[in-house]
Amino acid sequence: MAIGAGTAFAISLITASFSYYYDSSTLVHSPMQKFNTVNVSQKLIKSQVSNKEPEADKTTSSDVLKADQIDQIIQQNQFSIVVNQFGTLISKIFRVDVDFLAANNPIEDRYLAHILTKECGIFGVLDGHWDVHCVDTVKEYLPSYVLSELTEAKMNSHALKETEYRKVIMNALTRAFVRLDRDILDIPRRVIPNFDALTPEEIAALPESLRIDARNQILCALTGSCAVLAYIDGDNLYVANTGDSRAVIGYKNNSGWQAKALTEDHQASNPSELAQLKSEHPGEEATVAYKRKPNGPLRVIGGMMPSRAFGDAKFKWPLDWHSKVDALIASVPRVKHSFKSSPHCLTPPYMTAKPEVRHHKINPRDSFMVIASDGIFDCLSNAEVVAAVGQYIDSISTNRKAVSKRGRSVDISDVIHISEDFKDDGTTKLLHKIRDNNASAHLIRTALSNGKGEKEISRLLDLPVKSRRDHRDDMTVVVVFFDNDEIKKHSIDLDKMKLKGLEGVEAKFL
Repeated sequence: MAIGAGTAFAISLITASFSYYYDSSTLVHSPMQKFNTVNVSQKLIKSQVSNKEPEADKTTSSDVLKADQIDQIIQQNQFSIVVNQFGTLISKIFRVDVDFLAANNPIEDRYLAHILTKECGIFGVLDGHWDVHCVDTVKEYLPSYVLSELTEAKMNSHALKETEYRKVIMNALTRAFVRLDRDILDIPRRVIPNFDALTPEEIAALPESLRIDARNQILCALTGSCAVLAYIDGDNLYVANTGDSRAVIGYKNNSGWQAKALTEDHQASNPSELAQLKSEHPGEEATVAYKRKPNGPLRVIGGMMPSRAFGDAKFKWPLDWHSKVDALIASVPRVKHSFKSSPHCLTPPYMTAKPEVRHHKINPRDSFMVIASDGIFDCLSNAEVVAAVGQYIDSISTNRKAVSKRGRSVDISDVIHISEDFKDDGTTKLLHKIRDNNASAHLIRTALSNGKGEKEISRLLDLPVKSRRDHRDDMTVVVVFFDNDEIKKHSIDLDKMKLKGLEGVEAKFL
């Protein structure tokens, strides 16, 4: 698909002097051509982020992991993006911390961190389900769809008032989500010649190599992914959410750390989502969302807990497509899932990828934003998430003061351990000690503990791979620290942190 003409900044990094240089350039738009935003040099990476899971050696008869083994598992994928350390790049952001921990094998979560222009960037978390095909596609293509829609929207918005401009941007983000999902759902038409005219029997009789290749590509539509994406343009923050991952702002007042939710969970258990489902499918009130078990969660036509997501084609395709794809899948060797249609799928679509988009004006009191998958929020509330990151920030200041009184310089080992007599603010799930110099790693550790201490962390990390998902979900966290005096005052030394650069966005479309 072609995209409209527009202008953006090309970004390059002068690694020798650690300074950023900007050069404005006109974009040449072509489906196969890259946008003129180049990747920040990988010379900033001080250690590689691994996708492999460390194997903890058993060291005690009780099979309790040692502290350093727990650290290795939690911290193996952590890294930080220091945005404004050496110059102005996305002016409202100081630093971004990222970490993720697998429960599924392989992990089905992904993160987003991209530079668009001098003032703009996107950050997000994707939570896949039924395997990684859809979530990998969304990670690869969503940034390009977002940039495409934003470029075209801004081109015609120069004379608009601020409130009208916000609506234009919010609509552009909505179109990006919906357009990508439409292209994902339309994959059968593109990979099976004359798909609309063929019968299920004719599809099952196609050459085997064609059927296997088609099945492999259609898996992107059959699997699914929730997504929460934050677009930061100067002091304007837009959050587009489809599914049950979350974004929340953390700020501090005289009463302590406070949370402001930027998203709402899109689940069948959400009264507004359930009401929408029932209104769109009259006569199906008993089956449009129900519990498979008496104490289980509400699920859309008995299948999905989220009511919005990319992919999940068996909840969206026309019924005649179901029978055609079923015939295709049955005619080739089975993969991980069978993707059977629900008997209650009578009047699709039952799900949508249309996001809920909210705007927030970043103000001087805003300290950070947490974007995380539901694996974190299964354990912690919004307030507890903010309190944990706030504890991380406060502990740095506490240790700096303590070290200063002892008359020596501050070392990284001093600022990541709080004293034995540290008192929290009443939130019982806060950890007694902070062992992480990365806020996202600290938040994952806090979620694993869930108020039960280090033995619970050890238990959850030491579970066999096959049973882990029965006890916890994948956890992915992106903490965006805003560029304000409070954060700069509490910022820690970077010498021992894993650093990575922001990526540009390549123009690519399904």
